[in-house]
Amino acid sequence: MGPRHVPADVRLAGRGQRWHWCPQWWRHAEAIWRLETLWRSWEASRLIATGMSNWSVELDRQLRELLGEDGPFRQCRAAEDDRDARHAKLPPASADPAPEDWWT
Repeated sequence: MGPRHVPADVRLAGRGQRWHWCPQWWRHAEAIWRLETLWRSWEASRLIATGMSNWSVELDRQLRELLGEDGPFRQCRAAEDDRDARHAKLPPASADPAPEDWWT
């Protein structure tokens, strides 16, 4: 199983707000990873009597990372009355290869 949809009544970002959402969230690898992490931790937490308390802390932390100013949706926007939705793919991080003897 896993995350398949986001409730339609979620209200996140309008003009001047700090939360960002992408209607095409499934196109962001970081979003998929974070949502999968939340789903798996939910499945484990719901079986423990006090698990939801800890899970809500994890949810808050992940949502700040996912929806925040530096999150994967920072260049995207949900549709509003006078604006279309926008999906913007972020460039991948670059990395130089490690020196040949690095792992020895």
